[in-house]
Amino acid sequence: MKIDPRCKKIFAALSNYVDGELKLKDCRELEKHLRGCQPCLRYLHTLKLTTEACRKYGRLSTPSLSPAAQSALLARLVKELGARAAVKRSSSRAVVPKR
Repeated sequence: MKIDPRCKKIFAALSNYVDGELKLKDCRELEKHLRGCQPCLRYLHTLKLTTEACRKYGRLSTPSLSPAAQSALLARLVKELGARAAVKRSSSRAVVPKR
């Protein structure tokens, strides 16, 4: 799906619009576009919901891991990444049959 270049410009300005940081002229131009563009209206609605949720809930704290859990998690991650790298290396060496 190709996005209208005007919509890209609107998407870039919507955050400032929601925050009340656009000049009046830019607000009017944006609002005129929004009256005729459902994708941009949906994006604006989603942005407003996201902004409201961030303001309402703020930053959530994450539980900290014990040193033992951190070590176990890191070891597992290293193991998984090593296995993926090995698979990637072996698939890149695939033999192409001669014709």
